[in-house]
Amino acid sequence: MDRARISLLYYLCFNQKRRKIQMKAKKILAGACASVMLAMTTATAVSAAESVKVTVGNAEAKAGGTFSVTLDLADIPAAGINACDFGIEYDASALTITNVTAGALAKDDTASLEGVDAFDANIEDGLVSVIYGLGTTDSANYMTGSGTFLTLEGTVSTTAAAGTYDLKVVAVDRLETPSGTATNADIIFGNLGEDNVTYTVYSPTITDGYVKVIDGEEPSETTEATEAPTGSSEEKPTVDPDKVTMRGDVTCDGEVGLADVAALAKWVAASQLYPLTEAGLANGEITDDSIVDAADLSKLIEFTVKAIKVL
Repeated sequence: MDRARISLLYYLCFNQKRRKIQMKAKKILAGACASVMLAMTTATAVSAAESVKVTVGNAEAKAGGTFSVTLDLADIPAAGINACDFGIEYDASALTITNVTAGALAKDDTASLEGVDAFDANIEDGLVSVIYGLGTTDSANYMTGSGTFLTLEGTVSTTAAAGTYDLKVVAVDRLETPSGTATNADIIFGNLGEDNVTYTVYSPTITDGYVKVIDGEEPSETTEATEAPTGSSEEKPTVDPDKVTMRGDVTCDGEVGLADVAALAKWVAASQLYPLTEAGLANGEITDDSIVDAADLSKLIEFTVKAIKVL
């Protein structure tokens, strides 16, 4: 099974909350759980010949002005869509994306593993990365038909030259595995069957959008931007070896498994958003260097998929 399809299964099965986490950290989290699914899943591919139309809207604004565009889906196959993974690329020197909201087509996640939102987006300079994954196999919650999947809102730089600035649908180049160098190259709109065995990644027909900047200036307005917390970028703390109860048992439930991989992956990605107990952190220190980082996560994954026998 190729890793793009594994990524689809990861978003459906784990559906981790990753809003306001730095892109580097998001790559670690996605790659870690994708590796677990690669080793453990028995899913079977079905035809991906069916397609879905993906259309980004257009907008017109003056330098210093605001804009709003939608990303719409149409001709969704009858089986529906319950997972998406893609990005929207833009020129950050001219445009600033200020908000990304789910449209009416994006259904609420009523049965996710951790009760987090099905829809999540992260705004970086020049890229909006979007994930959508339902933790339920109830097809009544899948996206069907056509409609607005998301809305982008933003501002135009006061120094932006008149012209057209593209809004381009792209693959998010996160790492496929935490210790590897290969990056994802797939735009995913897909469906994992109710049997949790068969899956389909549809072939998207994409129409990119744009923001056209016209001559003239909008009335100036002074606003103060507040930077949202972006997770953990600080140096990882050292751990107390005396707190260890069971190596690898990050959740402190007496077992070592996928739940521990998910918990440690989130902590490595954003420790401030996903704190661990002292014992959980100590249990996650596997490489004997007194800190917990991606190297420990990689070892835990290897143990979970039985690539190594002892932590």
